[in-house]
Amino acid sequence: MLDAVVTEARSIGMLRLTVRTSNDNLDAFRFYQRRGFRLERIGQGVIDREREQKPGIPLRGDYGIEIHDEVLFARAL
Repeated sequence: MLDAVVTEARSIGMLRLTVRTSNDNLDAFRFYQRRGFRLERIGQGVIDREREQKPGIPLRGDYGIEIHDEVLFARAL
């Protein structure tokens, strides 16, 4: 599916693709880095602020890591 997104993005002239995950999502960290994405930015407290609007966002992730921050990865196309 990611390959299809990359192909479509290139076909419309996009030069860069950015993806977002949370600080606890270690599986996503591995997934994206293996596919050429690099760490772009950490938004400290972004998930905490989103939780104020959506209280259903869990406090901890699959590995018991507290969820607080947004992590962006980017890849040149």
